[in-house]
Amino acid sequence: MIPTFRKRGPLRVSARSGIKTTLAAKFKLTLPSDSDDVILIILCLCDISTVLSMSRVSKRLRHLAFSREVWFALISDLRARSIIDYVPGERLEDLTVSGLVDLAQRTVHGPRSFSTREASTPVFAKQIFLNPSFPADVQFSLVGSMMLLPGARFLLCSDWDRVRCWSVDGDRLFWEYEGHWNSRFTVMGYDAEVTESGRVAMIAVVVAVTVVEGLHYSIRQIFVDVVHLDLVHGTSFSVFLCPVTLNLASHLSFRICGDFVLVQTGESHQEQLTLLKLSTQSSRTYSMTGFNYKALLIPGYMILVNRKKDPDTLYWKLSFHVWNIDSLMNHCTRRHKTDLKAPPLIHQSIKYPPGRRPPDFFLSAHASPLRKGHYTLWLACPQTPRTTRRLATINKYDVSLQILRSQKPSLKQLSSRTYDLPGTLFQADWLVSYSGHVLRHDYTRAHKICWLTSPNARSKQLCTHDKCLGKNECLVVELLSSDAHEDVQLSSYGGTVTFLQGRQFGIQFYK
Repeated sequence: MIPTFRKRGPLRVSARSGIKTTLAAKFKLTLPSDSDDVILIILCLCDISTVLSMSRVSKRLRHLAFSREVWFALISDLRARSIIDYVPGERLEDLTVSGLVDLAQRTVHGPRSFSTREASTPVFAKQIFLNPSFPADVQFSLVGSMMLLPGARFLLCSDWDRVRCWSVDGDRLFWEYEGHWNSRFTVMGYDAEVTESGRVAMIAVVVAVTVVEGLHYSIRQIFVDVVHLDLVHGTSFSVFLCPVTLNLASHLSFRICGDFVLVQTGESHQEQLTLLKLSTQSSRTYSMTGFNYKALLIPGYMILVNRKKDPDTLYWKLSFHVWNIDSLMNHCTRRHKTDLKAPPLIHQSIKYPPGRRPPDFFLSAHASPLRKGHYTLWLACPQTPRTTRRLATINKYDVSLQILRSQKPSLKQLSSRTYDLPGTLFQADWLVSYSGHVLRHDYTRAHKICWLTSPNARSKQLCTHDKCLGKNECLVVELLSSDAHEDVQLSSYGGTVTFLQGRQFGIQFYK
């Protein structure tokens, strides 16, 4: 049966408000008594935000909204989108409704033990140590990075020789990057993304191919190699191999997202940005000389923040730009470098107080578990000029992507707060998780978790005077205090922490 609508009352227009109208006409939705199965199917196709809104309509809808079928579908969707972290061995099929809801709450708000003062240190539900069998001659302190893939079933790690994928459950080597060359090559870095409901990992590896000249090695060519790794069978093949221009004095950063790879290379004030499109095997390079910026990708779009000093007011200005990546690829028709002149879809600016040093800033973006098509963007500015305190200004934004072709993405600032973090050593790559947790370490190398969305924090808008940069109370709990822990990383969701201890990789899943 189709739900019926009943019109009640006339439509009235308020004379005081001019064109503003008050809708007095009300519609009453009458649901057939035998439509529970249809409503359950509809709820299973919604996102968490919509289900929670519908649960407040009536007792009947609340009962249906909090059924196990609905929440199993919601959590399964988060798992398919690689948004959720869960303990290895934990089966969604074995969880009750409360267990599924608790898993969603942990994804949105982070572990409870990160956000309470009841315990001196956070409590972890499980701790796993992996024992990778690297060659004895590998200098283990030179291991470039670790990356726990969403779903916590695999851990990527790299040294100067290879990128390796380790199985968390079996503590065994699952896959190893072999390359395309008979000569020696060096792995300079990598990034990865899990797709196809956790069955595939797309891994972008930056490789420097070297040749032997006497007693020395010299770099012959540098490539970005995008590899398709089957996480079920362990097979892999190269999707796109593209050469890039880079020397040893240059810095390098890159990100993979969907059909695109973003590569940033160059020296100070002589940088370039390269976009790779996997499906068409094409690339575009843009000259970013003198363009102090940081960029990242979200599906279909590139977000770029740059800083510039106003010569009249001496204020620093951070500017947001959001581009459609396809428009960028089509705007540049030449293969050689060109300036980034394509008009952005979104342009917003933030004033920053004047000072002797330019403000540093870091970007983090995470897909929202609550609403599809929405991303939470964190902008961290950890250096405040003209002050000796360790202040960090954290801006939070909501990025809404277009659902229809006629709609444009929107950028909305949700909050701006300044925190005093005494004794903090700001790292080169600040990651703020979706829930607002950030990992930092002090001068004693004790690792701690800061909760930047603590309800005790007083909300203050960013202003241009030092006296306005007040101290917000930020909940801080100690995480790892041992000096033996190195390369500590926090996951984007769920509060999972990976670290290096000696020649072991540790993984802790927090409650």
